[in-house]
Amino acid sequence: CNANYECRTSLAHYINTCEPDEITGTCDRPACIGSIRDLFKYAPLNLSQPLVECRCEEHDKDCVSLRNGLLPVCARPSAQVPDCLELHRR
Repeated sequence: CNANYECRTSLAHYINTCEPDEITGTCDRPACIGSIRDLFKYAPLNLSQPLVECRCEEHDKDCVSLRNGLLPVCARPSAQVPDCLELHRR
């Protein structure tokens, strides 16, 4: 991906957009998801698709680290499952 201009610039934008703020620890989830869409819109599919389809062994720390960077917490739905009272309030 780094050898291709479109892939490299889209990936860099994606990583920067999805990075949590150093002070608040928060991120702009809609912007992050938009940058993920842009990565697949502008980067050649044969370069961008393998980035998200890689599988990692639990013991392969480098692979796991890269995988977590490509699927940032900012882009994931809330990890906390609401309890029944919270659902009732909604």
